[in-house]
Amino acid sequence: MPLLDNLDFTKNDLTVSYRGNLEPQTLTIYAAIEIPEEAAYGPRFITTLMDVINAGGAGGSHFHPAAGLAELLSGPTYPEAEGPQFNWDLRVAGVSPLFMRNIVESLRLCGGVDNPAIAMSIRGSLPLDDTELSVREAEVKAWLEEPLAYVGEWPDPGFPIKQRMSPGAALRIRLGKNLNAETEDELKGVCIQWLAATYNYVNEFGEPILDEPDRLARLMPKFGATRRELRAYYEEFTRIPGPSRAVIVNMLARYHAQVLPITDVELALEA
Repeated sequence: MPLLDNLDFTKNDLTVSYRGNLEPQTLTIYAAIEIPEEAAYGPRFITTLMDVINAGGAGGSHFHPAAGLAELLSGPTYPEAEGPQFNWDLRVAGVSPLFMRNIVESLRLCGGVDNPAIAMSIRGSLPLDDTELSVREAEVKAWLEEPLAYVGEWPDPGFPIKQRMSPGAALRIRLGKNLNAETEDELKGVCIQWLAATYNYVNEFGEPILDEPDRLARLMPKFGATRRELRAYYEEFTRIPGPSRAVIVNMLARYHAQVLPITDVELALEA
């Protein structure tokens, strides 16, 4: 049984055919809801998923975070779409097969909590092979039931990571060059994007997390910075530790490769 709610459609109405690759391919996504929904959430979720891919959060242990690429080729953008059917074509590269879980869990609420998805299809343009980079709906359905089946951690981010236990979560990122306004804002964006990338992750007990609006202040990080260091403190961070670590490490590896060199990272999580 899936760990999150509103995934009943996956039993009979989920189709997945995808092979991860470093070369760009077209990813065709279809989702349907029961009735049209004014200002449906689907287009907004697609934008968030593309942002996560471009930030390095979708390659997992399969592809270097800097290889992540996503752009919209066709399909509705918020708030023009009402459904009940949505179709998108994305150009993607460097996306782990495990990220198909993220897509399913995000778009399950494309019409809102009271109008969830009733069918979904995700198809890449590359033919499948017999490697672990190729997945169908059977694998994705199994992942939906597993608390650890999220994108993995790239084995060589390019900098050492020291981890400790602490309430909430905290990051201390030291850099090899001085921050300026632009690079500091981008690094802060990575720290915020971490929340979006793990929004549907379960907690350490495999239970769903309800991010109510009144908790937003506790979820958003508080920042402090010097010329070569950025700190981010999250008063509340209850997402499952191992997979959550993988996402932020990978996103920082992309920043390290493409923006400014990182010399070391200290990461604090509750477990």
